[in-house]
Amino acid sequence: MKDKETIVFIHLSDIHIDKEKDISDEHIRKIVDSLKSYKSIKVKNIIIILSGDITYSGNALQFSNAKKLMGSLIVSLNKVFKCSCTVLVVPGNHDVNHADSTLSVTCLKEEKYSEYETGEYSKLNSFYNFARLNHCFERSEMYFDIRRLTISNCKIKVNLINNGIFSTLDQYKGLLYLPIDCIDKLSDREDADFVITIMHHAPDFYRDDIKNQIEDTIVKNSDILFHGHEHYNYSKQTSFNGSDCTVIQSGGCLCNNGDWDDSSYIIGLLDTESLKYEYYKYTWNGSAKQYEHDSGKEVQVKPHKPELKITDDFQEFIHDDNEEKYYVFPSIIYHSNKSTDDYLIETASFFEEELQKHRYSIIVGAGNVGKTTLLKNLFSSFAKSHYVLYASPEKLLEKSKHKRQNIDKLIKALFEDIYGVSESEWQAFEQSDAADCIFMLDDFEQIDGINISDFFKSLSGRFGTIIITNTRIIDFDTSIINIDEKETIAKFEIKAPVGHKRREIIRAVVLDKADDKSEQNIESIVKQVDHIIKTQLNIIPPGKVVK
Repeated sequence: MKDKETIVFIHLSDIHIDKEKDISDEHIRKIVDSLKSYKSIKVKNIIIILSGDITYSGNALQFSNAKKLMGSLIVSLNKVFKCSCTVLVVPGNHDVNHADSTLSVTCLKEEKYSEYETGEYSKLNSFYNFARLNHCFERSEMYFDIRRLTISNCKIKVNLINNGIFSTLDQYKGLLYLPIDCIDKLSDREDADFVITIMHHAPDFYRDDIKNQIEDTIVKNSDILFHGHEHYNYSKQTSFNGSDCTVIQSGGCLCNNGDWDDSSYIIGLLDTESLKYEYYKYTWNGSAKQYEHDSGKEVQVKPHKPELKITDDFQEFIHDDNEEKYYVFPSIIYHSNKSTDDYLIETASFFEEELQKHRYSIIVGAGNVGKTTLLKNLFSSFAKSHYVLYASPEKLLEKSKHKRQNIDKLIKALFEDIYGVSESEWQAFEQSDAADCIFMLDDFEQIDGINISDFFKSLSGRFGTIIITNTRIIDFDTSIINIDEKETIAKFEIKAPVGHKRREIIRAVVLDKADDKSEQNIESIVKQVDHIIKTQLNIIPPGKVVK
């Protein structure tokens, strides 16, 4: 695993803290020590999961003690690892303060939830005050909250579900409630790379008429489900109604009202690049005075597309040594419908994000400004996580011979040119989601020999992102490519390298060619060459024809 791409999850559940004396400095220290086992990674980004029953009976003093416990843990983690810690918290049934009034099972069976919402919400006041210290439930959400985190360029959506509400002092399995509109909001992955859901009770504690829908929604749209309550530490992988693999993880019991003898928790390691998740169950060994882990398990929580081998010929085309050696990402202007809203793009990562916001994008620029080189670099980047097809007018003409009336065969021919003739790999591509597929078309204005309208009609059903390059800066007539009238084409213009972009290119060439690679010499040559270029541009401005 790469250091910068590893997120460490510490899943703690069912702490049941009551008095301050319940805090065990020894156990906190040993939890921190257990992370020293992972010497192949740098413990830099830690997410602490508190999946409910933080306190014994939900009063303010107990949450004050919980604050002290968490403060001690975070301080110790920072001292040892110099890390960043994020705490995510949901309530359990023990975090509900029933001191003044209790809710009976009879009331729940009558399904008069709206009548009791306000009262049930107030019983969680101390929890909400604690949660807000950790930026959870900050907007006084009753049933759920959504957090969004970005760690090591990995966008994480967090669903925090409150199923402490409507939990009673006695039996309540099959009676917990979540409004339908709340369930629907949990189904949206938005633009997240990874989705986790945290709740105290497992879905089967909800009412019979909604528990299947809740389970379906959570499992289908989450990569990991963290929950507590069971007092039993376990993990499993499941797929529900055609979903990808989802890890369901119960956090065990960290402490039972001051008793740490059977203490347990889970540590998980997420590689944000491969989206592989390793997890280990830790259990207290009273004789050895340390937490000890099991053999662990690794799972691909969000399968990527198959690793396709690109053909040698296409590899040679994409990876031109000179192009790659001296490549500098260009300055790109996004042209909005209002010129006042235009903006400059100067990083590859930002540009890739912008392209994926639109179904159709056109990249324009003068001849030899670097459109093809840019497209090749985009291909290499996108192909790490998407099916990407690349086409040029020459390639379309070659592959369309005898196939002009069969666009599907033309697309397959393009696929085989890049990825080879494996029928299994082709069928995997056919069965993939359009959102996972990108089509790149270079030099649009030179296309000949195919029906453009039919071609784009076929592309629109297969590819979630379609990127076109063109020399002329024109307003595209959407009727040409047969796209829906409601669709728009995002327009991006490559600018000729000036200022620091030009100096970056000069520096790349100098670093490759110069014998003396000292910074002083490199900088001196860059300044000289840049001055010569600027002088020539003053004499012959860009666009002037010299006879």
